[in-house]
Amino acid sequence: MEKSYKTALIMVSVVCITTIIALLSVSFYYLNAYGEYGRQLENIYKKNLYELVNNVNSVEVDISKIVATTSFTTQQKLLNSIYKSCGEIESNLNNLPISETRTKNVNKLYNTLSGYTYSLIRANEVLSEENLDNLEDMHSKCLIVMYDLNNYLNEVSYNYSILSDIDFSNGDNSVFNGGFSESNVNDSSIPTLIYDGPFS
Repeated sequence: MEKSYKTALIMVSVVCITTIIALLSVSFYYLNAYGEYGRQLENIYKKNLYELVNNVNSVEVDISKIVATTSFTTQQKLLNSIYKSCGEIESNLNNLPISETRTKNVNKLYNTLSGYTYSLIRANEVLSEENLDNLEDMHSKCLIVMYDLNNYLNEVSYNYSILSDIDFSNGDNSVFNGGFSESNVNDSSIPTLIYDGPFS
């Protein structure tokens, strides 16, 4: 009887130890997978943030160049580059964990600029003084966004984690804002351009 009791106790102990080891292995696997998912998501967010800054900087440089040239070919190349960069800016903004209320005006600015450059590309002619004035006006707004974004990147440290500063329950209260919380570009300062639009 005592032998069967010891055997049963050993069997129960082996089953318990095996169960504990299995549970620890499964827990470790899920924690590791969660950590890997978090790293991948963090990398996607950082990639979009850096691409956003690069595209905003490119738009500013291209507009600066376009108002300084009278060459039709150069103007068309720069207009195409601005149009492409504006589309990428919209994509980058949409792939960042920033509330739409914070990016609404910036999205509107680059959407307006995109539509305007598209209409100028379709017109297929040398830019008029009015066109150049409109682009210079848009340029002043793009400078504000560029300044805000570049300042934001300078303020964040090298080991900064976007995920740690996100309030998933309420995006408007998140610490991560991509530099848009204090942007001086407001809805009323975005010029209203009169043009036929991209569907003419």
